[in-house]
Amino acid sequence: GSADLQIYHDGSNSYIKDTGSGSFIVNTSGLVIANAGNTENILKATENGAVELFHDSSKKLETYSQGVSVSGNLVATGTVYANTNIEINNAAPQIFLVDSNNNPDFAVQNINGSFIVKDTTNTANRFVIDSVGKIGISTDSPTSRLHVVGDSLITGVTTSTGGFSGDLSGNATTATDLSINGTNQLLYQ
Repeated sequence: GSADLQIYHDGSNSYIKDTGSGSFIVNTSGLVIANAGNTENILKATENGAVELFHDSSKKLETYSQGVSVSGNLVATGTVYANTNIEINNAAPQIFLVDSNNNPDFAVQNINGSFIVKDTTNTANRFVIDSVGKIGISTDSPTSRLHVVGDSLITGVTTSTGGFSGDLSGNATTATDLSINGTNQLLYQ
């Protein structure tokens, strides 16, 4: 009917109201929505080009041929899904894992070619894989393939095909815990 599309002002707000069946369609090669003083863009849409959203004159979101570009922080209150790779491109990229239960928070970092798991609450690197593949636990600079600082607990059988070098300290609980086999290898059971 004749009231299917209405443009009016109610004394406080202005309205464009589509009450008919079907969609409200705007055909244009470019659309700009600006503030009342026409001094700030709120939204810009260009035919065969970008759609841009602004906050206080600063572009925050833009579509482009490869996807979407976001300037500033991106906050998600739900789960973020990716059906492909996620790439963080930065001089020292990191992902922060913040625990809302007041437990230690962690960051996964790539700094100078080293992969680091950092306890950000206590400002300590807990796990490092350096650029040549050496693994450090509680050390930032591993000097061997596996470098552990502090006490270690290994359960199960530990086998060394390269021999043993260095100091062995600790307490054997029985005389049979340490032995030398037929090829002069030290065994701890």
